[in-house]
Amino acid sequence: MKNLYILALGLLLPTLSLAETIDQTTAQATNLGLYGGEMRDVASDPDSDFVYVTTYSPNGFFVSDDDGATWRGLNAEGYDLGEPRGVELDEDGNVYLLTTNGLFKSANRGTTLTEIGVDLIDQMGNTVINHEGTMVVGGNDGTVMVSTNQGEAFTVSDVIRADSYVLSLAASPATDTFYAVLDDTNNGTLYMTSDRGVTWSEVTTDDIANRYTTIAVNPNNANHLLMLSYDEDTDPWQSFDNGATWDQFDAYGTPGYITFDTAGRIYVGASYSDDNGATWNTVTTETPANRVSNVWPDSADDNRLYGSTFGAVAISIDQGVSWTDSNQGITAVTVHDVSQSADKNTVWIATGAGLAHTDNFTEETPTWEFPINYEYYPSAVWVSPADSTLVVVGGYEALYRTTDGGETWETIGDWNSDYAVQQIVSDPNDPTILYAAGGVQSLNDTLVGDVMMSTDSGASWTSLTIDDQAASQTIVVAADGIVYVGAGALAINGETATGIYRYDGTDWTHLPDSPDEQITSLVADPDDANTLYATASDFSSNQQSDGGVYKTTDGGTTWTELTVENASKYRVITIQGSTRTIYMAGTDIETNAGTIWKSTDGGSTWGVYYVGLENETFNSLLFDGLVAGNTRGAYDIKGKAKFRLKKSTEKITVALKDAATDKKLTRKKVTLWKKVSGDWKKIDTDRTNTQGKAVFHKRTKKTTRYKVKYKPTGTAAEEYTTSTKQFSITSKS
Repeated sequence: MKNLYILALGLLLPTLSLAETIDQTTAQATNLGLYGGEMRDVASDPDSDFVYVTTYSPNGFFVSDDDGATWRGLNAEGYDLGEPRGVELDEDGNVYLLTTNGLFKSANRGTTLTEIGVDLIDQMGNTVINHEGTMVVGGNDGTVMVSTNQGEAFTVSDVIRADSYVLSLAASPATDTFYAVLDDTNNGTLYMTSDRGVTWSEVTTDDIANRYTTIAVNPNNANHLLMLSYDEDTDPWQSFDNGATWDQFDAYGTPGYITFDTAGRIYVGASYSDDNGATWNTVTTETPANRVSNVWPDSADDNRLYGSTFGAVAISIDQGVSWTDSNQGITAVTVHDVSQSADKNTVWIATGAGLAHTDNFTEETPTWEFPINYEYYPSAVWVSPADSTLVVVGGYEALYRTTDGGETWETIGDWNSDYAVQQIVSDPNDPTILYAAGGVQSLNDTLVGDVMMSTDSGASWTSLTIDDQAASQTIVVAADGIVYVGAGALAINGETATGIYRYDGTDWTHLPDSPDEQITSLVADPDDANTLYATASDFSSNQQSDGGVYKTTDGGTTWTELTVENASKYRVITIQGSTRTIYMAGTDIETNAGTIWKSTDGGSTWGVYYVGLENETFNSLLFDGLVAGNTRGAYDIKGKAKFRLKKSTEKITVALKDAATDKKLTRKKVTLWKKVSGDWKKIDTDRTNTQGKAVFHKRTKKTTRYKVKYKPTGTAAEEYTTSTKQFSITSKS
């Protein structure tokens, strides 16, 4: 396993966190140390240095015991909690964590979690609060669940509003009084209770937006309510008469949260008021590496603030005048794309928190500079195979280029800013020729896009005017220079062209036999221009079975669907050039776990290679060993070999196979070890034959402990990690 260092803001961090390693039967995954992720909620313990945060990622619950300087997460091999929503503390320091998989309680500061309210899991929604001994959980069926005994039992309210979802909850300083926002996807309604949820009455909101996401009550004034609109372009509202009348006020950016400190300061996003909402100012929003969008005051120190950024947690000790960034140990970065130089030393990664970069990836201790240029909102990245200092980055509405390894950047003016850049590739025969795919990303509008081409290493670009103005999601250039583009969009609604388009340098052709679905990924066999693979999904359908993996061997004229058992939500596919091994990432239809499948026979058969967490999404696969980018960061994944033994007191036969696909591993060195006086001693070596078998002739006269070991070398070391198996042989004499 590599030791991992991270370089932030030009300085090596003083502490080294051990990278997360996940060991499975078929593979071993090691987090590459890109710490961070967008913070969703925070709770600080007033009686200790413990701070708890949730992020928008599977298992995204992290604990700090040093006021946010460093963080630890959950063991991915022991917990699969889904995506966390909110975190709360009670007066005794117990932690309550609401996730997509239920409500959990920790009585030991987040070390272990126990599920509570198990019989109500199907009713629980996305919001939870705890106030003066009362915990309220918002339901997805128009109800709330109330506990007054630290989660030992819950009382379910009557339906407050039918066919509605509780979006937000707030506690009032008035005794037993709470507020709830309920939404039916068309209209929002505000309700209040003064008897801890037994009965509810509607609060007047006729003068404000039709839908709103957040309600808050000033802890110093029970009549002062604040609300956030569902519409990003609408400013917040406040009422000083318990909702009888409402007034709007200006706030910085698009606030997502409303919080209060102990002295009466109100925070709405990054805006604040010290005069009970009469006037508003803004905290400093720039951090050394990112930008603050929402603020939570520490529960015991009003000068200490926790700010949410794309990069994780920002911390201020002067009420938001200045900030430091803290992400060490938070494995919640969403990785969109990974690109590597020809010598494999330089790697650039596009993430939701900015770019990551290293120039010593092949060393035992690679050093990362991260995050870089978060304001690009990078979604695609390309490193020149001819010059590792030449990098082109695609963002939400622009292309960016550096020719000096990231020291300086230029914004490319030829890109159509209406389109988000989805992928950048180069011609395998001429790395100065680049293609970029892009498309409009909208949930409801008609989705369109284009493909653009550069013949000068990305300095200038021209439109290729793809047929149907297809929203281009993925692109690949085959060995003969033919360009293939996958159309569609990762959206719930909205019309768009689908299938695969081919460009021969002059004309576009929509391949009529290609999948009539949203194409999420394309890969070409590097030596056979006629062989390509595609993944497809239908994100406008609720049927998880829609989509598939497809293969063509005639340059796209015909396509054959490949059978991958239990696969759904097909996302990305890649091919290992040296062995033609194929890796495909999607979702297991039975467990909803992000999963990678592996095929060593051109897609005819597949085996489960690696199993991620529930709702974990893989966005990028790159082979150097397999580097997988997902919603929890970047992982180096190595496969495992498995042993089948036939043993006697005279001979040991070892059959060596790929643990995921059962492929026989031939011409591989296997060593035999013997336990002698408590230590392992290597006693023999053999190479597997064409049947994948190694044979050791050893005479055993008494009970003896052995182990066999496969330690890959050369290109095999990129694909496999070391595998061992222990066993005993007992002589009958």
